[in-house]
Amino acid sequence: KLRTKYLLFVIILHLITLVLTYFIFEKNKVFFIVSEVFIIISLVISWNLYLQLIKPLKSLMQGVDAIKDRDFNVKFLPTGKHEVDQLIGVYNDMIDHLRTERTLQEEQHFFLEKLIYTSPTGIIILDYDENIKQINPKATQILAIDEKDFINSSVDKGFFSVLL
Repeated sequence: KLRTKYLLFVIILHLITLVLTYFIFEKNKVFFIVSEVFIIISLVISWNLYLQLIKPLKSLMQGVDAIKDRDFNVKFLPTGKHEVDQLIGVYNDMIDHLRTERTLQEEQHFFLEKLIYTSPTGIIILDYDENIKQINPKATQILAIDEKDFINSSVDKGFFSVLL
C-alpha cells in the first residue's frame, strides 16, 4: 500500500540520518545538536505530509465503498487543497449523475410496470431462459389461469401443455 511504502521510506531515511549524526557527535557536539533538531523538524514535516496525503485517499476509498454498495448519497466537502478539491468535485458530480440516472430508471420501471398491469392487452413476460416472469391481469383473465401457478415455469414444458 502507498501508506506502508511512505512510512517505510520515512523511517529508513530517518534511521540512516540518526546513525550518521552519531558519527558527527564524536567530532563536534554543536553539529550533533543542530542535526538532531533538523531530524525532529523533518519528522514533524513528514508526519504532516503523511496526514495530508492519506486523509484524502481514505475519503476517496469511503466513496468507492459507497459506490460498491450502490449508495449514491455519500458526498464529500471540499478540503481547501486544490488537487483534492478537484477530485472531490468530479466525485460529487459523478454521484449526482448516478443518483439522477438511478431515479430516472426507477421511474421508468415503475411506469412500465403500471402500464403492463393496466394494459387492455394480455401480456406475458419471459426471461432469457423462456421462463414466465410476469403475467398481467388481462392475460390471466383471457387464459382463465391463476398467475401464481405459472410464475417461473417454462413456456415449453408447462404453460402451453396445461392450456391445450
